[in-house]
Amino acid sequence: MSSRDPLIVFLGPKDSGKSSLIKAVFPELDVIESEPTYFRNYRYESFTIREVSGRMEVVDFLRSASVLWDIDTAIIVADASNLDSLREAYRMSPLVANSRRKALVLNKIDQAAEGAVKEGRKYAERLGCEYFPASCRTGEGISSLSSWIRGVKVVAPPKPRREIIPIPGAGIPKLDERLYTDYELKVLMPGKDLDDLDRRILSLVDGERTAREIADTIGLTYHEMLARLRRLRAKGYIKDIKHRIL
Repeated sequence: MSSRDPLIVFLGPKDSGKSSLIKAVFPELDVIESEPTYFRNYRYESFTIREVSGRMEVVDFLRSASVLWDIDTAIIVADASNLDSLREAYRMSPLVANSRRKALVLNKIDQAAEGAVKEGRKYAERLGCEYFPASCRTGEGISSLSSWIRGVKVVAPPKPRREIIPIPGAGIPKLDERLYTDYELKVLMPGKDLDDLDRRILSLVDGERTAREIADTIGLTYHEMLARLRRLRAKGYIKDIKHRIL
């Protein structure tokens, strides 16, 4: 694999439909249907595509090695007909925590269990990643996923503009991802873009706790917390970040 080739990792429990999804997104690829022992690489155009075994014990085994994988895009796959598949996919997600981009694909959407689509969105928000309900059988969502993987911008309807109440004299410096401390919050907007987890995070930002301490309090991983904080920062809820030397 060339160091310049974008690495795309497909990760998910056994029977979530990883092989079928790879074939649907890359139809000219000769995909092997059986589960890989550890992982299996494919070459397609300028991409290296890596399908990881769906066994949890293998994912745990690969976790230490995966820090050396230069992952451009991670596709976390779950079976919409089985809510346990969503939970297991979430437990596997730390394997691709260092990827530049992530998406949760709720596969087999045409056979979705009751509440699966809503549950999948919650997991995607928790992971701070894109969300694609899809079906390899009907083709639903495959085009949007394929465009996103290839870096093609999918045009969405414009969102209504909301007024942000500024705080006088407050600059917003760049983030240092190593440590988040000494937060000062903007006035919260009454919009619908905050979920209960976001509000709980904001309630714990007090200028003393680090991101890791807040993550431990809430029960998120450190990488999940960083993703949440980046999103809240981008939306203007968090500013004036200083650093505490430990």
